Amino acid sequence: MRCQLSDYHVPRKFQRRTPQLAIARLLDAHAEVTEEVDEETVEEENNEDSQEKQGLMELEGIRVTFLPLGSAPDLHKKSKFQKLFNIVFFANSMVHHLNGEVNQTFADDAVVHLETSKFMLELKKEQHEEFNKKVTSIAEGVGCKSVEGLTLNHSTATFVFSATKS
Repeated sequence: MRCQLSDYHVPRKFQRRTPQLAIARLLDAHAEVTEEVDEETVEEENNEDSQEKQGLMELEGIRVTFLPLGSAPDLHKKSKFQKLFNIVFFANSMVHHLNGEVNQTFADDAVVHLETSKFMLELKKEQHEEFNKKVTSIAEGVGCKSVEGLTLNHSTATFVFSATKS
């Protein structure tokens, strides 16, 4: 028996990258299926297989902690978070949470990355400049020192936290 793709309707949930393979799974084992395989498709599938085998990147001595949006104001109240974070990232919508209480969770010499307004497309140049000035003043107000000069081309402002303001 010879089967062709046009002879069968394959439900979407059974389809894979190549419809021929999906039909081969559904047909009787005795059916003969002619299969045209594109070299690029085979190469893509092999690359995906090797990526799946790699899994997550394992780093010794490093733990990433994602926190819920509303947790920033209360972190300093828990002793397990005191001076815990070595690297901190604040999205531009969360910069206002950077204050004298939250910085109690920063380890000495912690690196603090603050997202700038670079990707807020609706802002004008003057508004970007004002936002960057505000971000810098907030960070300096809690004991952070700028690592590099901040320009409109930067997507993040990088600071180093020092427990003793100078």
